[in-house]
Amino acid sequence: MISVPRNAWNLVFMRKLLEVKSSNLAPILMISLLIGVLAMLTSCQSQTTPISASKYSGGASADTTSTPEGKLHDQLSSGSFQAEASVSSITVAFGTAELLSKSLKQGEASVAVLDVVEVLNFCGKSMTELIDDSPEVAEIKKNFAKFDDQRIKAVEVANDCLHDLDEANGILDSLKPDLNGDALGDLTLLQTQIAEAMDDVIGTIEGYGGKVEPVG
Repeated sequence: MISVPRNAWNLVFMRKLLEVKSSNLAPILMISLLIGVLAMLTSCQSQTTPISASKYSGGASADTTSTPEGKLHDQLSSGSFQAEASVSSITVAFGTAELLSKSLKQGEASVAVLDVVEVLNFCGKSMTELIDDSPEVAEIKKNFAKFDDQRIKAVEVANDCLHDLDEANGILDSLKPDLNGDALGDLTLLQTQIAEAMDDVIGTIEGYGGKVEPVG
């Protein structure tokens, strides 16, 4: 297994990977999750203010995007939230890639899949660094340029990761003619998982208010 130097990525990776490997608990976890969601929805419904009372009452608006600082706050919050989803999906793909690399005999295919493992490892670390609590609007107002630069750099990191994941999928495409049976099935699964991770990374870029750079 490739060594990862950052503790943050290690912790997120181990937590997410444990969730993946504990799939036999999925039915119980799903029931618990559904109960939690239903409870949350019930609570939200009971606390919801009618539109006529909030939007048209003439009171102070709760729209935080009405100011540049509020908009930046929302972008940083949304981007960080989407980055966590990206880490989760990348971790799933990482686990599948490791299993595939171990199932293949020593050779070019095994080495190529290890390259994919390394790409996923690097992307996981990069996206983990984007997960952070968004600063308060008042704090952003004091140093807007600093936090906007942070947003711009996060978009660059996510775009780089998007291109790396696309290249990893290209590597896997090149291996298809040489594989069959279970190995080919696992490779196809891995490509599906990488595609899902790419979607999450795109969501991260858009969450930060950035432009998605075309791939392929």
